[in-house]
Amino acid sequence: MGEGGVILNNLKVQETESNPVNAQKKQNIAATLLRNLGAAFAGERVVTAGANLKYRPIPLAEKCNQFLTHEKAWYDGEADLSAFPVGESTLSGVRYVLRDFRTSPLPACVMLSGPGVRGKMPEAVEGIRADLKADALFFLHTFRQDKEWKPSKEAKEPPTVFEYVVHYADGKTVVVPVKYGRGVGNWIETKPQGLPDAAAAWAAPLTKGAGKSAVVYQMQWTNPRPDEAIKSIDIRYDAKVGNQYGVPALLAITAGTAAKLYPLLKGVKHG
Repeated sequence: MGEGGVILNNLKVQETESNPVNAQKKQNIAATLLRNLGAAFAGERVVTAGANLKYRPIPLAEKCNQFLTHEKAWYDGEADLSAFPVGESTLSGVRYVLRDFRTSPLPACVMLSGPGVRGKMPEAVEGIRADLKADALFFLHTFRQDKEWKPSKEAKEPPTVFEYVVHYADGKTVVVPVKYGRGVGNWIETKPQGLPDAAAAWAAPLTKGAGKSAVVYQMQWTNPRPDEAIKSIDIRYDAKVGNQYGVPALLAITAGTAAKLYPLLKGVKHG
């Protein structure tokens, strides 16, 4: 019988944490425990929001085409995101910079076209300048759901309600799908909560929402090519799905660069 040992850990580690900071805290505890036992680690990196990341917000600036207040535009109806914090803020452990529309009436988000949207919006917005390297991108977005989707025999996986296209400096691209109910949820919810691929980064009761809240989600995408510079980012609808399920609004993007932290366990040294 070989040498070995058993470690009992009563931390409840979930597949998806509603608050990404909790995942990092649990990871820190487990890593410290293993290091104290003499564990040897490989050199791979784990990118987690909220700790040991250097953040660099990517300005949306002139790409913004929609206001957050119903007086100017936003979605149809009286509810809006007028309570949303503008300027620099930290949400779900990530630093964002949102265009400040309070000092002057400027569009503060990027919205795509669809029914019930004020103004003439495009089906895609291309060329959000990045010009940086990143281990991960954090998308701060929300979604007005117009149609419900349920799994069926023909379609078990949720549809891509919109997607990002990451353009690298060498000309290659990667498509980042945002799935219904996974990477984004409806912007108005009775009980805001995290999703399998996104955290509920911000929520606030609506003044005329009858017990409902406005919600903005944070979706992390881990870059498969961190050593290649990202030139620009697009947001668009999936060609097959279009806007049949609703309309997205992108509020901010932040790039995260990680140090070598908490790599995979190679083995445990025994005395």
